Amino acid sequence: MAADVQLSETSSPGTHFDVILIQAPRASTLPCTSAGPGVAVAGLDTDGVGQGAATVRDSIHSGTTGVWLFVRRASPYSQTPAEFYTSDFVAPV
Repeated sequence: MAADVQLSETSSPGTHFDVILIQAPRASTLPCTSAGPGVAVAGLDTDGVGQGAATVRDSIHSGTTGVWLFVRRASPYSQTPAEFYTSDFVAPV
């Protein structure tokens, strides 16, 4: 499976974002912030006018019924992302 992500953030040219593809269902005790079983991560860097694109891929794991995306820009001063976006729904697989 793959997700193509395009981001337009004109106020953030030259910025790095993490694009995270998360398979559902997923136990709430399992982290979703780094690559691991059921979680794939790709980098997206915006160009000089704030445009960027990335493709994140993963194999479908047993029991997966859907996937969703989380896009974040890390904060240099906190563990809380400086900016984040998510998909509006879990896409069925």
